[in-house]
Amino acid sequence: MTNQEAIETLEAQVEFNEIIGDCFEDSDSEEDKARNERIGDAFRLAIAALEKQEREKWHVRPFKDDYPDDDRLILVSFSNAAGVDVARYREEEQGGAFYPGDDDESYKSNGVYVYAWRELPEEPPVEVSA
Repeated sequence: MTNQEAIETLEAQVEFNEIIGDCFEDSDSEEDKARNERIGDAFRLAIAALEKQEREKWHVRPFKDDYPDDDRLILVSFSNAAGVDVARYREEEQGGAFYPGDDDESYKSNGVYVYAWRELPEEPPVEVSA
């Protein structure tokens, strides 16, 4: 399950709990109401934590301060296009640019603008059996 799927599931459960709670509001004891409120708070905290974790995955950095090293593969997202891509950053005389993989045409020359970048995740170690 992805973080986004978990967020959607928890949000649906919170909404369901609120609907069910409204239906049986008159029959709940004060203790039940307090317990249900704590459960709702716990769901909302979990949702907030997952959303924060999703945002932090990208380590969004202002490009004026922090560019990737030249010609190293990185992961990029875009401000005007969906999805992510593996790219390279190259510093040139007129400034730097992001390029898809090994392409010679930059994203910008094709009207696509990089919004954020991050290092590629490290590959898990491969176990070799003897």
